[in-house]
Amino acid sequence: MTKHTSSCHCGGLKIEFDMAAGEQAITCNCSICRRKGSMLVFRTSDKVAVQKTTETKDYQFGKKTIHHFFCKECGVSPWSEAEHNGAKTYAINLHCVDGLDEKSVTVNQYDGAAL
Repeated sequence: MTKHTSSCHCGGLKIEFDMAAGEQAITCNCSICRRKGSMLVFRTSDKVAVQKTTETKDYQFGKKTIHHFFCKECGVSPWSEAEHNGAKTYAINLHCVDGLDEKSVTVNQYDGAAL
């Protein structure tokens, strides 16, 4: 396991998490993931450390079950939050991790547009 940090462009929002080589991630074709170009891994709140030194904006749509946070300074979204099976869960955007070899991640397609 290796510690990684997903951050916004200005560094005001950061989330630290562990990830193993070859880990499974998803890309999703729902309306927001497709536009953001996210590649996501998921962690419960006990497995991450969140740092916010700038304000966030929370965008929700549809059923309003997912909080799509982005930095009010630079506009980048390093993670989203939702309740999943009773636990606060983070969808961490791997495209916001500096130095990550994206070829080391197994990416699966998720059909979020069909929901």
